[in-house]
Amino acid sequence: MVDNYVASTEGPLVFTLSADSAWSGGTVAVTATRFAELVYTPVFVSGADTLAATRTGDSTYTVRIPVGRAGPVPIAIQEGTRRFEVGTVTRAGFAELNWYTPGFDFSMLIQARRHSVPVVLGNGSAGITLFYPSLRRAERLTGFRAPAVYYGIGQSYVGGEFILRDSTGALGVWELWPSPLKRRPALGSTSRQMAQLGPTVFLYTYSHGTMTTDTTPPIQGYGPFDTEDSWNIHLSPRGDRAVIRSTASNGGVPVINSLSGDTAYLLPMRSLAAADFTPDGAEFVAAGRFPGSGDSLRRIEATTGATVVAGPLPDSAYITNLQVDPGRRWVFLMIERPECVPGIVVYDFATMRPVGDLRGPPTSPGGSCGNRGWEGLLVHDTAPDRLYLLWNGEPLPVFEFTVLP
Repeated sequence: MVDNYVASTEGPLVFTLSADSAWSGGTVAVTATRFAELVYTPVFVSGADTLAATRTGDSTYTVRIPVGRAGPVPIAIQEGTRRFEVGTVTRAGFAELNWYTPGFDFSMLIQARRHSVPVVLGNGSAGITLFYPSLRRAERLTGFRAPAVYYGIGQSYVGGEFILRDSTGALGVWELWPSPLKRRPALGSTSRQMAQLGPTVFLYTYSHGTMTTDTTPPIQGYGPFDTEDSWNIHLSPRGDRAVIRSTASNGGVPVINSLSGDTAYLLPMRSLAAADFTPDGAEFVAAGRFPGSGDSLRRIEATTGATVVAGPLPDSAYITNLQVDPGRRWVFLMIERPECVPGIVVYDFATMRPVGDLRGPPTSPGGSCGNRGWEGLLVHDTAPDRLYLLWNGEPLPVFEFTVLP
């Protein structure tokens, strides 16, 4: 064994990186046969930054990539005045911030089918906007508004269809692109959001409860379900479950059977801050407060409500939204940090453990950020493979993040 890195470097140095790209705040493994001779941890650096490193094998160190913008991150070993170049990884993280004027005036529920482009934004008073994040283009649709005055657009169990009021105030289920086309009427009314869960089942949320109606004769209603201040509805891609983001005053947050309109089961939670289904609808990921275990991020088996695996939520952060990567590799958790710093914590889907920390610049340092939990949207545009984080505002800030290939 030797106690000096320089003394062990006679002959060519060969380093191997485990990957050529890594998440901001993530890790990469560095391997070299000469590491086995060391009795101390070498000093890994990137520019002026010293990188945290942990020995994970005789010849391997796991090195933490600094939190920062997307782009190349050179890694080296510093030994006194000598620097040994290890290699360069491409960091996936914040890419750019664009502002849109006028803002889109969306409110609370900001609606999009999973990973859909365009994104459909709007409320009951300001009208509807189709937003194409990667094209940086917004198209205002006149003559439409959301079902309720201050809340968002209604969902349909059919992808690309939305519940809207037309210029006469009549409710209908509309296909919005390539041009608006009314598919069928919608039934009922609500003070918050509504959704069509199936061919005959509609859901309506209110400030202090949720109701469903099966319009098949004889008409059958269910509820009120125990939901307080609901602010979003998530529909399973396979059409059997609906999850309501809300707080629960009693036994737990209800998950609705979309086929009947009745309760499928209760999640043992006091509040559900964010949720998203996997592409096949077999599971969904839920972020919120579970009594007895604190705040956590969980994969839930959609049929039964059983927890598959759980992981921790970040400290000192306000949870606003989440999306499951369509390849089931990652979970993207949208958060607001102190000083109005927007960001995304990346989780490994299999383990529910954080593997990346993506941060944008603050938009209102020292000021009020608004109620982002009700007015924030995370969009994964899979064509350019980019994440877009939207916050309500005038002008509207849209943060763009790169994604690991």
